[in-house]
Amino acid sequence: MFLSSIAAKKEIFNIKLQADVPSTLAQPYFRMAEKVGQHLSGMPMTWLRQWKQGVYGKKWVYRTLPWPRLECTHPRRHCKVKYAVYLNKKVVQTFKKTFRREQIMKIAIIGGAGAMARTTVRDLSENNNVTEILVADYQDKKAIRYAGSFNDPRIKGCFVDATDINATADLIKNYDAVVNSAQHYVNLDIMKACIKAKVHYIDLGGLFYFTRKQLKLDEEFKAAGVSAILGMGAAPGITNVLSRYAYDRLDAVDSVQLFFASADFTDMKGIDMFLPPYSIRTIMEEYSEDSEQFIDGEYQIVPPISGKMTVDFPEPIGRRECIHTLHSEPATIPSSFKDKGVKEVTWRLSLPEVMESQANFLANIGMGGKTPVKVGGCEIAPVDCLASVVQRHVDQKLTGVELEPKDSLCIRSLVSGTKDGRPMEYIVDCIGRSHSRWNCSSVDVATGIPPAIVSAMQVEGVVAPGVWAPEQVVDPDRLFKALARREMTFHIMRKEKIA
Repeated sequence: MFLSSIAAKKEIFNIKLQADVPSTLAQPYFRMAEKVGQHLSGMPMTWLRQWKQGVYGKKWVYRTLPWPRLECTHPRRHCKVKYAVYLNKKVVQTFKKTFRREQIMKIAIIGGAGAMARTTVRDLSENNNVTEILVADYQDKKAIRYAGSFNDPRIKGCFVDATDINATADLIKNYDAVVNSAQHYVNLDIMKACIKAKVHYIDLGGLFYFTRKQLKLDEEFKAAGVSAILGMGAAPGITNVLSRYAYDRLDAVDSVQLFFASADFTDMKGIDMFLPPYSIRTIMEEYSEDSEQFIDGEYQIVPPISGKMTVDFPEPIGRRECIHTLHSEPATIPSSFKDKGVKEVTWRLSLPEVMESQANFLANIGMGGKTPVKVGGCEIAPVDCLASVVQRHVDQKLTGVELEPKDSLCIRSLVSGTKDGRPMEYIVDCIGRSHSRWNCSSVDVATGIPPAIVSAMQVEGVVAPGVWAPEQVVDPDRLFKALARREMTFHIMRKEKIA
């Protein structure tokens, strides 16, 4: 190519790029510049590594040494551009081309030292469009240590007290989106900080009652011009979007039954220990508290560990007994699917047999309690004591030990309804396994990756301002394809009565 011969001689030339969009949208856009440079000469990316940026008038200008100079305004998702190459002040070649926008983004993760958040950080670290990742946690030493383990200048750790709304807003104000991986008790505080900072928000769920409170902030998020998505992990999250897949293909929806089951085959190397698959606080709430299920067109309160149902899941999980627990999906899906007449939305859980037995025991003796009890002149809530003891136990048992997770999970949505007047049923499964490269469990993968994917959609502007449930704004096909690229699989079965 003509330009390649120029580049080979390392002669200095300039490229001027003008995109056909308003200059008021101008902002740094490195990937666009890299694509233009590659299109012009096919030069390796290493030639484009020395970036200097500055503002000239209303346009962002990029310079590399020895080439090129790019003047570009912020493109839309797809943008037609024209540019010319000058050598010794003479035009030597002109181009017209359409480029696809790759959104540059900065993401903050609150609760970033936790197991689920670590997977979110890993996924974002492999996204070249993410220019900065903030790992913020009350346990700042853990956050800083984990961020530093990447040896990536884009990733840094810091302290955050999520209950301090003003300080949190000040911390996140220069970011595009916040992924909240902390306990749901601070969801409202972090949402208010995002409103103040005008930053997109996404979390892992509010365990029904907090979700209802969060939905009331819809108008405030609309006024701030940013979006919030509630419960975009594995469950809630993937469960909701599986249901949306079936909803889109039915004329009427009668019932939505949601299930989560997991099996663990990890070699513990002879270590006898208690290792919860996710937050012990959440497990205690699920096994100790009454839940609300949407049955016969209305909410009904049912006791914990009730509604037992035997369900056949794909191997290696197999046949399992599932129970009702407190969860977020019934808080949103009934209203989201109301237009198609849904009368039932229920949730059931099945943990590995040993873990379920241990959780039942702890719940039965009151270790999920939140009312403080006196111990030696001090007062402490049983669940707070349990969480601290479990954390110490895990740290002591696993210090210096490298376990290789080997587990599997199935997230299922069983949706019944009608199509063209005939009864029809969809069984939509998401299968997750421990990650082949990241050395993390299937639960970590299924919970931590979805918010990394969907927060990028928020920054792109795919989600309108306001507070949303996943089934209302997340496109199933797009999410499924993104998760499939990350080692998750989907099985869909449709049952139709034809006679």
